[in-house]
Amino acid sequence: MRNDLGQDKDQLLKQYRFGIEQALARANFLNTNEIVTVQALVIFLICVRRLDDTRFVWSMTALALRIAQSLGLHRDGTKFGLSPFDTEMRRRLWWSLCVLDVRAAEDHASEPSIIDHTFDTELPLNIDDCELDPEATEAPVPKSELSEMTFCLIRFEICTLVKKLNLFSDSKISCPKIRPQLAVEDKERMIQEFAVRLEENYLKYSQE
Repeated sequence: MRNDLGQDKDQLLKQYRFGIEQALARANFLNTNEIVTVQALVIFLICVRRLDDTRFVWSMTALALRIAQSLGLHRDGTKFGLSPFDTEMRRRLWWSLCVLDVRAAEDHASEPSIIDHTFDTELPLNIDDCELDPEATEAPVPKSELSEMTFCLIRFEICTLVKKLNLFSDSKISCPKIRPQLAVEDKERMIQEFAVRLEENYLKYSQE
């Protein structure tokens, strides 16, 4: 990397991180009404988490969640009569934030901030990016095969399962007075049912 860019990786990461933080500040991300700014923030946090700056990401994820809710991303775009393109972009952003929320919580042995009953944003469609048209008035038909969104959809589905399992967890971080418990057999059943759905909806197409 030094040969190509003239600096070490660590120096470049610090330089570009500072640049992104400055750009977000200039974009007034705390009060933004722009989806693209929230997209940039979430992508930034996903990347920073890979550098093990987990405490920063944990705190900033909560902030990103509040910003997303202020833009109504926790409600599906169809509820507002938005175009298929805008609806799909909002879905992708919201579910990316859900995954980040789960992973950031895991890093700190805490619980996710996003609870299933607090949003109705549907999963993104199983389609390729080229099928998205900003001018389209009808949503594309989801594929019954692998698409460019398949990997992300699998991650989103796993995120949903993890949250459900945590909901009924007997972990010490949970309060048994308000947290229902599930037997190990019930958890195993949930995982098996999920594996069947994953195979039926996605994985079987990878063998064709």
